[in-house]
Amino acid sequence: MTSPIDAIYREIFGTTEKSGTAFEKIAAIGSYLLKRGEVVHNSHLRGEHSKSSYQIDVLQKTGGSTTFGEAKDYSERGAKVGRPDLQKLGGALPDLAEVDGGEFWSVTGFTGPAIKYANAAKEIAGKPIELRALNFEAIKNGAGIVMTVIINATLVIPELQRARWSVTFTEEGEKKLKKSIPPGEDRLDFKQGLEEFFDAKGQVMISLFDLTSKGYVAPEVDGVARGSFSLPDAYIKVNEDLVGITELKYEIPFRTEIKQIIIGDDPKQPPSNYLMSIETHEGDLLKKISEQELKKYSIDAGGKVTKKHQ
Repeated sequence: MTSPIDAIYREIFGTTEKSGTAFEKIAAIGSYLLKRGEVVHNSHLRGEHSKSSYQIDVLQKTGGSTTFGEAKDYSERGAKVGRPDLQKLGGALPDLAEVDGGEFWSVTGFTGPAIKYANAAKEIAGKPIELRALNFEAIKNGAGIVMTVIINATLVIPELQRARWSVTFTEEGEKKLKKSIPPGEDRLDFKQGLEEFFDAKGQVMISLFDLTSKGYVAPEVDGVARGSFSLPDAYIKVNEDLVGITELKYEIPFRTEIKQIIIGDDPKQPPSNYLMSIETHEGDLLKKISEQELKKYSIDAGGKVTKKHQ
């Protein structure tokens, strides 16, 4: 099955690229139009620590800053870019001393966990990751074709505000809690956040964000995911005292939504006079690009984005 982006590229530039490459090249040109500087498609850098060679879809140098750009075309299956894609990019950034940050390009958008990871990339990877949504508005009007691809995507979304969390205490932890029960009472009531888990010395061992970044088990027939995260040798703070636990259990309801993704002109709206737009993951418009403007640029044999001689 051919990606609709491959067909868009063929209509614009008159050549056929292998799957995924067409979107990478369009993203490279879009990156140049957005920030200028020097942009190279499909380059390589060697890691400072691992000595591994990293393939880079879009390498941009502008204003004294170098950006590692990754581009994924999931339009064929209507999937959004997920957290694992972002984590792969985030894992490479600390190994590349000359790179100041990452940029991820998608034609179908990003999942909630992916956005959450990108927002925290500076703290996790030491370098920021910006998300770029490249939306195609039209191909050709008049004598040419108008390509409209409508994808009905089924989204399974966790409702974290309705989630139920609980911990399993160690035997020593239970004894410690029982000793804290006030005289004459048969229970101990306390309010405790679970943002962080500690080691025996009270140092943060892992955060809830990092723990849940591994994902959850699949929802059951009733739409609720039930599972647990193993936490050996972990502690939580109860009234500032460290109490040992062994696991964190969860029950998370999921809801199902049908979303329609339109690539090309919305058949319910008048045709656009521009080909595509570059937006943030929140939908803020960064730049509109017409077909005529896009055709002014090409990628030479070395992968560099260049402007054609008019």
